[in-house]
Amino acid sequence: MTAPLRRRAVATRPSAAALALACLVAVVVACGEPALPVQPLPDDLDQAASEPLSARTSVAFGVSDLTGLGHPDLRVEPLRAYLQSATGLPIVARVFDRPDALIAAVARSEVHVAMLSPLAYVRARQRIRGLRPLATATERGSPTYLGYFVVRRGSPRQSLESLRGATVAYVDRTSTSGYLYPRALLRSRGYDPGTFFSHAEFLGSHVEVVRAVARGDVEVGAVAQGFVDSASRLREPQSNEIEVIAKTARIPFDCFAAAPRTPLPIAGRVRRALLALDANRAAQSAVTATLSFGAFVRTSNTRYDGIAEQIALERADAPRAQVP
Repeated sequence: MTAPLRRRAVATRPSAAALALACLVAVVVACGEPALPVQPLPDDLDQAASEPLSARTSVAFGVSDLTGLGHPDLRVEPLRAYLQSATGLPIVARVFDRPDALIAAVARSEVHVAMLSPLAYVRARQRIRGLRPLATATERGSPTYLGYFVVRRGSPRQSLESLRGATVAYVDRTSTSGYLYPRALLRSRGYDPGTFFSHAEFLGSHVEVVRAVARGDVEVGAVAQGFVDSASRLREPQSNEIEVIAKTARIPFDCFAAAPRTPLPIAGRVRRALLALDANRAAQSAVTATLSFGAFVRTSNTRYDGIAEQIALERADAPRAQVP
């Protein structure tokens, strides 16, 4: 028997004054801390990648998981194994239950490099001075993806406007495609994301959102396209029972970043390995089979600026919101 879903309130629409303040993207971040200015770092990693390192230098590689696919340690193993082989350094994977826990570990330099979701990366860069972006993941040649609003197949709700007053399932407030960008879509159409739905549930993973919509537990869900699209390796089987009603703006994929105290030769070797993944067909195939993406491209902070703007709008909502 399906357990009853808990109801949680969502944020209300910010005032005009709050919106004006929100335009200053770096004013506030998660946890309410003053944001650090985003300063470009010298791109000296190519040269640093060739500098000598002790073969005994162990590299901690951090990841967090909101997919709901299970066994994140096994899913990240092909990438860990490839990085170890390509860099010539022992790589130890550390899996964190929550993105915030991973960010805290990066801030304490408990991990050298981390694969951060788009929203988690922006929160991390606002909190951690000297965080160094290394590469952005790509899937089928694209460094961006979409978030979807989905409904159960056959639902009478067949447009974004028709979703007004429905029950909605989000992934988590730390999810870009399962929360932040779907709410941004509502704002862009002139709707108040805090009052548009009758109530919101936070189910903790994309898989659980798809399943809840397919069962009819909620009327609409917000998920990443990879859990719905037929061509995706992440596709949840129950997505056969749902259909897409609306799509968000494009979202940059996960960012690989190095902690501030990570030695440059380590950061350089990891980036060089990431950028060369698509040249190693066997490794690329193994990584794609478990993580869906199979290549990386060079990146910069500006790629994620749109996410920072949406975080600021969400924080402007926060004073009057009941945060779950």
